[in-house]
Amino acid sequence: MSQRSISFLALACVAGIISTLAVTVVFAGKGAGSVSVTTDASSYAPGDPVSVTVVNGTATPIAPIGGIVCQGSPWPFGVQRLDDAGEWQDVEFPRTPPCIGIAVALLGPGASQTKTFAALADPGTYRVVYAYNPTDGSRQALAVSDPYDVGESGL
Repeated sequence: MSQRSISFLALACVAGIISTLAVTVVFAGKGAGSVSVTTDASSYAPGDPVSVTVVNGTATPIAPIGGIVCQGSPWPFGVQRLDDAGEWQDVEFPRTPPCIGIAVALLGPGASQTKTFAALADPGTYRVVYAYNPTDGSRQALAVSDPYDVGESGL
C-alpha cells in the first residue's frame, strides 16, 4: 500500500470517527465568546464570488476539521443547501486537482480567516458551515452563517 493510500485511509477513518461525535451548533452571531461565520452578501448570481469569513471570538485557539482541499474548494468551510423538505444538505464540490489532505490549521483567539469561492450554479438557498474543535478539549462545534440565495441575477 502506498504512503498516499495509507494517509487517505487514515484520514477517512478519522473523518468517520469525528462524524459520530456529538456536535454543538453555533448559529451566525457576532457576540464575544463565540465563533462566527459571515458571508459578504445575502444573494449571489451563479458563479459570483462568495467571500466568507470566520472569526474566533473565543479565548481558545480552534482547529477546523481536516479534509481534502482541491482547487475551488471552500475548505475550511462547508456549504449546505436547503432542500424542498426544509432540511439542510451538504453540498459536494468536485475534486479538481491539485488536491491535498489537511489535518490541522489553528485559528487563534480573536483571529479571522477569509476564503472566496464561486456561488453554485443551481439556484436555491445556501449557508456556510465551519466545523471545528476547540483546543481546550471541549466538544466539536459547528458555526453556521445566515442563509444566502443564489438566483439568476443574484436575486
